[in-house]
Amino acid sequence: MKDIDWHKIDLNLLKILRVLAEEQNTRLAAERLFVGQSAVSKSLGKLRELFGDELFTRERHGLSQTPFCIAIMPKVNQLLESFEQLLSNQETFEPATIDREICIAINPLFYRSVIPILYPRLRKEAPNAVFRFINWSWDAETKLLNGQIDVGVHFSPLDTSSQIVASNICPADFKLCCRRDSPFAKKGYTLAQLAETPMTVLVMPSYANRLSIAEKMLVSAGLEGKVIARCDQLDMCLSIVSSGDAVMPVCSLIKHMLPADLTFTEIPSEIRLPNFHIALHTSHHSQYSAIGQWLAQRIREVILAIHQDEELK
Repeated sequence: MKDIDWHKIDLNLLKILRVLAEEQNTRLAAERLFVGQSAVSKSLGKLRELFGDELFTRERHGLSQTPFCIAIMPKVNQLLESFEQLLSNQETFEPATIDREICIAINPLFYRSVIPILYPRLRKEAPNAVFRFINWSWDAETKLLNGQIDVGVHFSPLDTSSQIVASNICPADFKLCCRRDSPFAKKGYTLAQLAETPMTVLVMPSYANRLSIAEKMLVSAGLEGKVIARCDQLDMCLSIVSSGDAVMPVCSLIKHMLPADLTFTEIPSEIRLPNFHIALHTSHHSQYSAIGQWLAQRIREVILAIHQDEELK
């Protein structure tokens, strides 16, 4: 990388760089910035000259960040947030001043439980922000580090680098979901009965070829299980359970949104349950930024309320 001419540094250029990194598309970036696409392309040319790097390469469906761009984005985000806080001339952080996109990656198991409660709260406090909720996928760690994702919600412990900070919110209580009229709904399943019961499994997008947590639990008990369906959509999994005799291992966080014909029963005691928690996952920078702390607090409040069966408003 060549030496940077600091006289050419323009905060507006850095803002455009941030939006390009988030959208990875010049047209979408232009729409967010309320400028023409040609203006974004011209600014990208200036950024390339400034940093001495291509920053983005063109792919079939948009732009892809270069390794250099990925490396500098955390610092660019930190710099912009520092200036925004300085220029706001406020001693305390006000979410209403946020005017950028906020991206939250979430395990699909928690989508229907968390987002309908979380989103209205975030929208009320930050009416000028654009909220994006995405599935946690294989590249979530990289996007957390380069600022494309502000915070993630997933299980913990998770196999991520030391640059990702996991903050536990509450224990992840695992149950079996079955039909309410099932003969096992009240008395539960024995290990032998569970081994012969059809099972549907929720899988993570981009992780379809890996064993789920549920299947690993069965393997630990010396069972294979009769998996009849794998799906990355919770609604589809619940529909399969509703339509037949299948069971589905789930985290009890979804209890308040179960269909009326479904219920929870206990997992056989012979199966060793993992000591997992539901946790926030952030980069070190996001952990200490004003926006990151605000998001973490609101997400924590919602998940704790669901977990503790508090009144949800």
